[in-house]
Amino acid sequence: MIPILAHTNPNIITNMQSGIFLRHVAVPQDHGSWVFILSPLLIGLFAGNTFFYASFNLIVAALAAFMLRQPATMLVKIMSGRRGKDDLTPARFWFGVYLFICALAILALVLEGFGYVIYLAVPGALIFGWHLYLVSQRDERRQAGVEIVATGALSLAAPAAYWIGIGDYDHAGWLLWILIWMQTAASIVYAYLRLDQRNLDHVPDLHEKWKMGRRAAIYTTFNL
Repeated sequence: MIPILAHTNPNIITNMQSGIFLRHVAVPQDHGSWVFILSPLLIGLFAGNTFFYASFNLIVAALAAFMLRQPATMLVKIMSGRRGKDDLTPARFWFGVYLFICALAILALVLEGFGYVIYLAVPGALIFGWHLYLVSQRDERRQAGVEIVATGALSLAAPAAYWIGIGDYDHAGWLLWILIWMQTAASIVYAYLRLDQRNLDHVPDLHEKWKMGRRAAIYTTFNL
């Protein structure tokens, strides 16, 4: 194996990297979205207080499913004519890689007796399909409602990690899910408020300020 690699033409490796290993196809470009999958996982793991091999498999499955969104979105954009076909091969490659990893991790969870946590992925799959439909219609940008619902699905990673940690189902997992979802929803609403404020050409009066920030204030007050 080593002699083969030693005599491999460097141009072949370069062409493979430029043809398949494309960052904008393999890795989600909206960097702020990582917190919406990593936070529920970490909170659920620490709340469960015990790290099993099944916990590792859950992390792998959740991250692979999260990464799957990028190549899937690229494929939909290509099929709907929003992008050229130059990215078709790498999009297919990474979609297959992430799907295979996710399937293996899910199979491991089932074999370890935690198959019931897979049901939590059902709403995530439905929302994912909704997102891809919006992409095909060129209507996925600045959809605060869609993002809030999507973070609710991602927040289900918290009760899954919690139940695996304690080794059984517990109603407290649902409370954990609601708390995390409400917090992420408030952060999204506030982020959209800040984006709208960037377009202001003057400082609005008190009434206009409250009108703009009312939703963010209500979400945060409710959470408190």
